[in-house]
Amino acid sequence: EISEEELNSRFGEGNWKRLPDQIITKLEHIPASFVAVTYKIGVYAAKDNQTIIRADKPYELWQNSIATPSLVASIMFSKYINAVPLYRQEQAYADNNVNISRATMANWMIAASEKYLKYYCEAMHKKLIEQKYLHADETRVEVSKDGRKTGAQSYMWVYRSRKKEGVPQIVLYDYQKTRSTEH
Repeated sequence: EISEEELNSRFGEGNWKRLPDQIITKLEHIPASFVAVTYKIGVYAAKDNQTIIRADKPYELWQNSIATPSLVASIMFSKYINAVPLYRQEQAYADNNVNISRATMANWMIAASEKYLKYYCEAMHKKLIEQKYLHADETRVEVSKDGRKTGAQSYMWVYRSRKKEGVPQIVLYDYQKTRSTEH
């Protein structure tokens, strides 16, 4: 706002009028932030101290882990959508005084996949094999720890349904040791 005194000095006493405000929208960036949330869980005992009970705890992805759904989702998003390797995420977290090793992050990715995401993959696989047409392609990969000697050829298969109006396209990746038609 401009004060009435300044407007009067520029235009003269009463020789001005208010027009509609100009609206300006800007986009600010707030870098990633971390919040440590502490929960107090009520603990109670009978007067004879023989029975102890605790109030319900908040939901945990894994018992006694600092991992939260938002943290694991952020790591997954950065790795698989934005292609940020875990070592770079580890460095970025360390820059914010959050020390989570890339090995821990990798373990969280595996654990989340096995405990939660596999059900989505199974449901998508079921829908995929119901399709009349699908596309499959393989890419050779070298894996050092799959029970065979180092340098053995393995394959990453991608399966995809066709694009169809109003139906989400399904894309699944599948690691296999061979190029067999059974895959």
